[in-house]
Amino acid sequence: MKLLEISPAGTARQRNAGGAAAKGELLIFTDADDLPHAQFVSQIARSYRRLPFAVACPWFVARDAGWLVRGIYCAFNWLFFMGQSWLRMGSGVCIVTPRHVFESVGGFDENLHLGEDIRYIRGAAPRFGLHRHLLVPLETSGRRFGQKGAWDLVKFYARITPLLWLGRWDKLKKLPYEPMK
Repeated sequence: MKLLEISPAGTARQRNAGGAAAKGELLIFTDADDLPHAQFVSQIARSYRRLPFAVACPWFVARDAGWLVRGIYCAFNWLFFMGQSWLRMGSGVCIVTPRHVFESVGGFDENLHLGEDIRYIRGAAPRFGLHRHLLVPLETSGRRFGQKGAWDLVKFYARITPLLWLGRWDKLKKLPYEPMK
């Protein structure tokens, strides 16, 4: 394992540096507060061998969160799962992609502080194959909902979702965004 320190920080910049340094065929981009179970990587690899994809996201499970946040995660999971072939949306909490797709797409857009995950999915899936929302669970933190307030964060996501659907990256660049600490 190799630790990379990227400065200045930025989600897309950090993912791109990790993708460039990685050696495997499948790249798995996770957030620092994700907690994959022991078989997570093997289940992802098995899913890829069964039905290769250009980009995929696992099934997110809120860890250490109340019923409201768990319900919100469940709603997002169902939305992503039901719309995986046409909606091409997912969560940047974890993105899985083959190395050749990552290199062909050019990685994540470092000019975006919001929506770089969706832009990547939209760039990879139409050109290189399927976008899938895998039924492989990944525990992740619900702390953003705790820090920002569940309903405030839901309203924020509701506000940016049309911009993501329409690919209005120019508008997303103008929105303020505070990274998690």
